[in-house]
Amino acid sequence: MAYIKAYLADLDKLKEALKCQHKTVITHWEPPSKSQVKVNFDSAFLQPSNKAVLGIITKNYTGLVIGLCSYLIHSVRDLTIVEAYTCLEGAVFAEEIGFSDVIMEGDSRIVIKKLQNHGNDRSAIWGVINKIIAMSRIFWNIEFRSIPREANGAAYAMAAWGRES
Repeated sequence: MAYIKAYLADLDKLKEALKCQHKTVITHWEPPSKSQVKVNFDSAFLQPSNKAVLGIITKNYTGLVIGLCSYLIHSVRDLTIVEAYTCLEGAVFAEEIGFSDVIMEGDSRIVIKKLQNHGNDRSAIWGVINKIIAMSRIFWNIEFRSIPREANGAAYAMAAWGRES
């Protein structure tokens, strides 16, 4: 009986320790600081036709939409390349509008991690990642952040809207 009580006490301690380690996950769009704009990007795949639609939305610190666009891409072979290309187009869009302090947010962890690490690799997306890194020198400041899909709804909606058009 003492063994069971000790086991249950250990389980209670473990539950408490796990509660302390729980991280808060952002599931909604968070505004940038006053000096920044946030560019959210996502893509939607058109299954039978091997096409994808890129969705890009730019907002300021009040949440005001400053710009949005969608692009159709043909002959899609790799969805990760499409996500990387969507990020590149988002950076091009921000530069064309004239922003210099930008936060790029997308829900592709692979793309964002490669952009944050700046490491050279032999992956299929490296060519696009390298273009984004080279382009990032144009900006005074550019940050790349991975966010959950739930927090990237507006960009996905742009891609989905483009898919329907």
